[in-house]
Amino acid sequence: MKIKLFTVIILFLSFAILAGAPEQESPFSVTISTLKSEYVMAEPVCVIVTLTNVSKESVKFHRPDDFYLLINAKNDEGVNSGIGGEGSINIMGRSEIQDLQNDGSCTLPPGSTVQLTRCGFLKLLPVSSTWEVWAEFSGRGSFVPVVIVVPGAPPQKQLCEGCWKGKVESKKVTIRINQPTGLDLEAYNFFKGNPLNSDNISILLQKYPTSTYAGYTLLGNNGHPWPLLPVEEIKMRGCSMRSLEKFPDHPEIRPQMEEQEKRRLNINQDRADKLKEYLNARPDFVYADFMRLELATRLAYLERYNEAQALCEELIRKAPDSSEAKKAKDLLDYLATNGWIKEKEASVQKPLSVPQTTK
Repeated sequence: MKIKLFTVIILFLSFAILAGAPEQESPFSVTISTLKSEYVMAEPVCVIVTLTNVSKESVKFHRPDDFYLLINAKNDEGVNSGIGGEGSINIMGRSEIQDLQNDGSCTLPPGSTVQLTRCGFLKLLPVSSTWEVWAEFSGRGSFVPVVIVVPGAPPQKQLCEGCWKGKVESKKVTIRINQPTGLDLEAYNFFKGNPLNSDNISILLQKYPTSTYAGYTLLGNNGHPWPLLPVEEIKMRGCSMRSLEKFPDHPEIRPQMEEQEKRRLNINQDRADKLKEYLNARPDFVYADFMRLELATRLAYLERYNEAQALCEELIRKAPDSSEAKKAKDLLDYLATNGWIKEKEASVQKPLSVPQTTK
C-alpha cells in the first residue's frame, strides 16, 4: 500500500513540474501575407508563407515539401473554410532549398528563411464576407517517408535524427471576399459558381476572355505562374533555326522542321494576342507583371524586339528588385548581345502601354 501511495505521489509531482515548466520558445517565426486584400468569389486565394529561423543556432527540420503547413481561414460569422478538411488547407509546400540530406531533412541557418506561395479556393457560402487567414507550421518530428524504387516493395520509413518537433502559428491577416459583378458575375452564374473547373477552360476563354477568372486560366498551373525563363525560350528558336540550316534541301526532314517552327510561331502569336487583350482590359490583375514578362518573351520570339524591349524596361522601372524585373534584364542583355536591340537609358519618363499585336 505504501509503495502504491509513493508511486502516486511521484507521478503527481512529475506532472506538477511539467505543468509548471515554461513552454519552449520556437526557433522559427512564421509570417503570412496575401497577394491582395480583396477577392471575388471562386477566385483563388494565394498566400505567401515565410518561415524564418530567429534563433542563434542552425535548426534541422523536415524538407519543405514534407512538412505540415496548415492555412486556416474563418469568416466574420465564425464559419470555417472547407478546404482540405474542416477549417483548414493542408498545403504540401516546396521551396528553393537545395541542400537536402539523405533523410529528407534540411538545415536552416540563423536568420535564413524559407518562402512558399500556394493558392487555394475558399469554399464559401453564397454571400460576401470577411475572412481571417493564418498559418500553422508543425515539425513532423520522428519519421520521414522514403520511397524505395523496388517493384512490390512496401513504403519504408527512415529516422530523421534531431529534427525540430515543435509548432508555431503566424499572426492573422484579413481578406475580403466580394460578390462578383459585371463580366465576372456572368461567368460565375454561367458556370454555376465554378468557373475555374478544368472542364470550363476553353469556354471561359471564349465567352469571358477578360474576366478575373480568365486571368488565372491563362496562367495555367492551378492559377499560379509557372516558371518562365525568357532567355531559354528565345534560345529554343535559335536551335530551331540552326537545325533548319543543317538540312537546306532535304525533301523529308526540312518540310517537317518548317512545319514545327510554323506551329511554334502560331502558338507564340496566339499567346501574345491573348495576353495583350487581357492586360489591356485588366492592367492591375494580381499577376499582370508576370503576364507582361511572358508577353515580352513571346514578342521577342516573333522578332518584335522593340515591343519586347519596351515591356522589359517598363517592368524594370516599375519594380527593379522583383523577380520579373531581373528576368527582364536578362532578356534585354541577351537581345542586346545578339544585336537585336540597342541599349537605352534605364529611366523612361512616360508609362508604356501594352503593345498591340497583330494576327
